Amino acid sequence: MTGRRSVGIALVLAAVAVATVLPGLGGRRIDGTPIPAALAASPRIGECLLMPGQTGTGSGDASFGPCDGTTLGEVVAVHHRAIGSPAPPPEISCRASAVRYAGLLDLGTGYAPAGSPPTSAAGSPSAEPPAWTYPFRVDTRWIPQAPTLPATTSAWYACLASPPTTWQQGTLAGAFTGGRLPGAYGRCWVTTDPRPGNAMVACRWPHSAELIGIAAVDGDVAPAALQQSCRQLAAALLGRADPTVDGAVSAEVGPGDPIDPMASGAAFCYLRTADDRLIDGSLVGLKSASLSYQR
Repeated sequence: MTGRRSVGIALVLAAVAVATVLPGLGGRRIDGTPIPAALAASPRIGECLLMPGQTGTGSGDASFGPCDGTTLGEVVAVHHRAIGSPAPPPEISCRASAVRYAGLLDLGTGYAPAGSPPTSAAGSPSAEPPAWTYPFRVDTRWIPQAPTLPATTSAWYACLASPPTTWQQGTLAGAFTGGRLPGAYGRCWVTTDPRPGNAMVACRWPHSAELIGIAAVDGDVAPAALQQSCRQLAAALLGRADPTVDGAVSAEVGPGDPIDPMASGAAFCYLRTADDRLIDGSLVGLKSASLSYQR
């Protein structure tokens, strides 16, 4: 799926190249005075890069519009380049913008929602409660104003955030600070009893369990305290006092690290359905909404 999404973005950004490179058909000479083509105005933060064929603002290189359908990703920052400054900007700055845009803090060892309890200076978790980090995945890239021209031609670069394995549906804006996480960014399982090494899917596909946190733990942490901390994390991420969604799901703790199965001294917090039914979408930011079950 990653290949399909990357090909789609490449097709959008390269669309104008054909008109630029291929000569006019028929070999006829056209008299007149050449006029420089107008370059596209910069997109706004919060607009999405549309699929080929969708109508939006922009040029033949890229078309931007509302994030109300299936899109190629979202603009999370716009860099207006000063004359003589490097182009494009550092890739790390684009990723940092995506993390902040989603409402996360970069702890060095992982990500946590803004306002979460801080870790120690070394990044190790506190003894009580465990410092859960969210395994946020995002692809980022700078889209230039003029993709087919030299880099220094572009007066602006738009930072595009997109899911790693599929298309985006919804907006990433404030997903961890009152918004709703698009399912394509979540990590989920089909099994209700996941363990490190089990295959994971994006949460936009039908699933029965969702990973919401990973923590470094030691033998001094009581299982009951770990379970209670996981439940509190679930309540915070769902945005509701009852993280069970009226008994439809439960917050559970598993041993190990699903992202790094070889890691030791770790535990993970996940949500699972209380029955065998599969759900669609991430539960992060669910609030008072109902679960969306697969039909």
